[in-house]
Amino acid sequence: TSGGQFGGIEQGTPGSHFGGTAQGISGGQFGGTTQETSGGQLGGTAQGTSGGQFVGTAQGISGGQFGATAQGTYGSQFGGVAQGTSGGQFGGTTQGTSGGQFGGTA
Repeated sequence: TSGGQFGGIEQGTPGSHFGGTAQGISGGQFGGTTQETSGGQLGGTAQGTSGGQFVGTAQGISGGQFGATAQGTYGSQFGGVAQGTSGGQFGGTTQGTSGGQFGGTA
């Protein structure tokens, strides 16, 4: 499907995805679980996402990570635990961070 998908499960859809589970989606993903999504991820769990991750757990995210736990994140990390983060870390615990560390344990 090249259009939007509102609920249910879509696989390989280039359009937006609002709810349910998105796999290999090139558009945005708002809710549910996103795997290998090139668009933004606003809620749920993002794995291998090249866009931003603003809730839940981010692993290998190249965008920003705001809350929860970030592992291998290249963007900024604001709260939670950052491991191997090359960006800034503001609060929580930072391990192996090359950026600034403001509060918590470095």
